[in-house]
Amino acid sequence: MEHAKVLLVEDKVIFHDAVRDVLENSGHSLIEPPVDNTEKVLEILDQIKAGERICDVIILDGHLSPGSANGEDARIIVNRIRERKLPVKVIGFSACNMGDYGIEVDADPTKDGYEQIPSIIDSFPEPGVA
Repeated sequence: MEHAKVLLVEDKVIFHDAVRDVLENSGHSLIEPPVDNTEKVLEILDQIKAGERICDVIILDGHLSPGSANGEDARIIVNRIRERKLPVKVIGFSACNMGDYGIEVDADPTKDGYEQIPSIIDSFPEPGVA
């Protein structure tokens, strides 16, 4: 996928610049500044469903709420994406693999693999292509 529109869902500021830089250096772009809470992400997903926003890829941290564990926040978000049948790819971006939390994503490089994100996005088919 070329020139992907990306939503970064991450609460730790230290990762914001690093991810934005690797995306922009590879021709992809963030649709807005990084989002750090589940409620805001759910609002954006509703806007995507309504056609008010375009988003190809969501880079998703597992924990956004203070004290959350076991991927609770990511589970809520991924469930909403699947329920609404949104045509977005999800990249897991947590300290652990999302699969460890029982959450299915399209790719799961973890935070240690953030530099792989552009090549992962490039490997996804263009929107509307199976």
